[in-house]
Amino acid sequence: MSEPARERDVAQWIESARAGSPGGLEQIAATYRNYLLLIANQELDAQLQGKVGASDIVQETLLQVQRKFGQFEGGNEEELLAWLRQILRRQLLDAGRRYRDAGKRHAGRERRIAPRDDSQGADLQLAAADKSPRAETIAQEEKEALTRALEKLPEDYRQVILWRSWERLPFAEIGRKLGRSAAAAGKLWARAIERLQRELNS
Repeated sequence: MSEPARERDVAQWIESARAGSPGGLEQIAATYRNYLLLIANQELDAQLQGKVGASDIVQETLLQVQRKFGQFEGGNEEELLAWLRQILRRQLLDAGRRYRDAGKRHAGRERRIAPRDDSQGADLQLAAADKSPRAETIAQEEKEALTRALEKLPEDYRQVILWRSWERLPFAEIGRKLGRSAAAAGKLWARAIERLQRELNS
């Protein structure tokens, strides 16, 4: 897809979603889910990875996008991506708070009921729930799939994704590193994300 065509498509999805059409929101979710997953896998706290999966964070992010799209005031892809990242990072922070608070409550409960003989089973169940093997397996599989997909990309695609999604460098700086304009760096990144999505879906 050419860059002008992509820009037109994204603008149409935004307008459609803003008008309340589910089709626009579905296109946005389908197009950017893997991008959000890439960031979530990178930024999810290691202590939470056995308790909540990056895919769960992304799913909740997309639900929030659906509920709050009326608040989005942008009109192009860069503004949309910035807004999606903001919601994703809020979900990551909320997940961290939930599990930290839950851990404090569980620890407090354990101190209060430790003398009771029947407390051990409850505490063991809570510990088991916090360390779900299924959640750990899903998180690991997602990371491996992303690693394999990234390895299949051309070097310039892989590098621009790492700079933008991992290091969160602005396109102007990425362009300087590549000897290109900021606009050209943005277009390269968009093509790289499209290619990454195809690799993940193949």
